[in-house]
Amino acid sequence: MLYSEIGREISGHYSAADLDADAEARIGVPGEFPFTRHIHASGNRVRPWAPSLYSGFGSAEDTNRRFRFLIDAGNGRANVAADLPTQIGLDSDDPLASGEVGRLGVAIDSLEDFETMFEGVRLVAVKNEEQQASAAVFRARDLLVRNASAKKMRRTSDSGD
Repeated sequence: MLYSEIGREISGHYSAADLDADAEARIGVPGEFPFTRHIHASGNRVRPWAPSLYSGFGSAEDTNRRFRFLIDAGNGRANVAADLPTQIGLDSDDPLASGEVGRLGVAIDSLEDFETMFEGVRLVAVKNEEQQASAAVFRARDLLVRNASAKKMRRTSDSGD
């Protein structure tokens, strides 16, 4: 017998016989509410799934080198991991940021840092994403840095946009 990480008994194989009578109604179909099977009707057949590498550490220069390495290696995304001070709106020189600057992500204190982080990265062609509450600020900085139309930017965030 197999067990899940939380100790629940699981089978090594599931089939249609394991479903109850109303399973299809509850599960739905791909591309339709409640989106339990996929957000697109075609699933990943037309738009293949790609790993989303989340990167950002130290300085804007360090992060830029990492983004360019990942993109050159075939990753079509530049997903930003900002350090905690950046996420909560503190500058790196704020005493409350002591010990956290650049630790778990890139430190971004200015528009210049943002420009440096994305130097040589074609934001119109490369999808980028943020995983924190500062996503709206990052989007505004994108538009300023690249002087691009918001409709041409390929961007998502987990902050409700």
